[in-house]
Amino acid sequence: MKMESHVPGSAGDSSCRRAKWRLFAGFTLIALSLGGFGFQLLQSTELPTELNLGGSSGGGAPPTDGSRFVVDGTSANAVGSASIARNGSDILVTFEAADGATYRLERKLNMGDAWQSISGVNDLTAMGNGSAHITDPGAINLGKAFYQVTNVFPLSVSQTGLGTGSINSSPAGIDCGTDCTENYSPGAAITLSANPGTNSLFTGWGGACTGTGSCIVTMNAAKSVSADFAPKVAQGGFCNTQAECVAGLSCVDNVCCDSACTGTCEACNLAGSVGTCSAVPAGQDPANECGGVSCAAYYYGFEGDTCYQKADVTAAQASCSGSRTCRTVAQECTAQTARGSAQLTCDNFCQDPTAGTCVGTTAGTCTNVDQGSATCGLGVCQVTAPRCINGAPNTCVPASGAATTETCNGIDDNCDGIIDNGSFSDGYEPNNDCNSYHTLPTVGSNQTLTQNALTLYPSGDVDYFRINATETDSTCACCDTFCTKEDYRLVVTLTVPANAGSYVFCTSTACGTVANSCQTVNTGTSASSTFSLHGSCFATDSYSVFVRVTAGASPGFQCHPYTLTYFFEAGVCL
Repeated sequence: MKMESHVPGSAGDSSCRRAKWRLFAGFTLIALSLGGFGFQLLQSTELPTELNLGGSSGGGAPPTDGSRFVVDGTSANAVGSASIARNGSDILVTFEAADGATYRLERKLNMGDAWQSISGVNDLTAMGNGSAHITDPGAINLGKAFYQVTNVFPLSVSQTGLGTGSINSSPAGIDCGTDCTENYSPGAAITLSANPGTNSLFTGWGGACTGTGSCIVTMNAAKSVSADFAPKVAQGGFCNTQAECVAGLSCVDNVCCDSACTGTCEACNLAGSVGTCSAVPAGQDPANECGGVSCAAYYYGFEGDTCYQKADVTAAQASCSGSRTCRTVAQECTAQTARGSAQLTCDNFCQDPTAGTCVGTTAGTCTNVDQGSATCGLGVCQVTAPRCINGAPNTCVPASGAATTETCNGIDDNCDGIIDNGSFSDGYEPNNDCNSYHTLPTVGSNQTLTQNALTLYPSGDVDYFRINATETDSTCACCDTFCTKEDYRLVVTLTVPANAGSYVFCTSTACGTVANSCQTVNTGTSASSTFSLHGSCFATDSYSVFVRVTAGASPGFQCHPYTLTYFFEAGVCL
């Protein structure tokens, strides 16, 4: 920075000598020697040096102790050069200025004092680039002083909106409405405060500040700030906060309301009464004031065999009564139409839903149904039990504790569900084929023999028997002229036991053909097969027949014995 010192009346003197010294970045010092009085250069650590302002007015001898003028070199628009001179009782500071920049002359009386603006000396805004000057009037009377020129930046504030208010600064300088512009030194931090007027509201900053909080402006350039004031809202108007409403109103439900409207089921934004605290209509609850209620004691009804409770009323479903209260539990649950949890389920076989229950506050009940009895098991294990007991199904279980060893008695003695399935057989078993037939006792003349311990058991059994008939008398029937022949009749009868189905009864004089001559004998009946036999009077006659017994219709076998009776009739002529 270039610095010059001029004294009026000697600017063209050939004795004026100029010299430049580079002190530090941004500073250039010019020392002058006028009329034999020299300006002494001090070290940079001594900057600035005090200037003796004494002497006679109108160009008297300049101060003898030397002087130095300091220009702020930290500003982005640093002054390039400056000079200081006395003009009568005034001090005139001349410096190089930049177009549009604003400058301030500051002064202090002692080295250790702070720089201060000079009362009555206005800041200067340069018009074009070049030399400019600022005068400190009457400063010669101070005796001595230090000066500096520094850049300053204007801060302009304004009010916007339809409301009223004022804007103040700290440090002082701005009081807008009336004083809305002030210049500040570079780096100064200026705090602005917005003060809304009666029934007005500060709504926010614009320009160099935003929002509604503190506005602190750092002066590193010219700045402008606006404060918006809005008129407060009248009754029924929209609001976000209490401060937005005119005096005497409350901000309720985003409406400026005639009261705080804090009662249950009251609102200030209802259609037809906006701005007036009114009762919320029945069935509505716009503010969700009414909590959910339990409807566990209210019943929806039977669906099939199941009784359901009513569903609980949620907070979203609950509503006001229309008289500044929430609806009661009875009102809410009576109006509830949704189905809730199952309360009970009647057994679909042994119970029926009881009429007149599971409705209103009457819990559901079930009526027991008599479904009769069931019989299970066989023989000694057979039991008859009710199908339902106290409304619950009952399973019929055979009396297994009564089981004994199976005997052939038509009863399921061992309770396995099969009758007469023990280890039963007759004394002639096995004789299941013709090669292993069993020979029955021989029958004599006019004799009847009975075999009643024979069984066709178990399933699949086949019995083969041989019956021998022998003449045991000594008479002759004389069935021819010469009395040389006599005849016999052998009758074999089969009796089938009861419950055996049917048996197949086959007879023949030869074992190999016994299966060719058969008849079916039904259960509980008898059938006979007769053989006509021819004999001689001169010898003992003897005959054999074969019998085959096997199953017929189901079951076709039986542990109870069947009976074979055979009768050998002698002395007949056939």
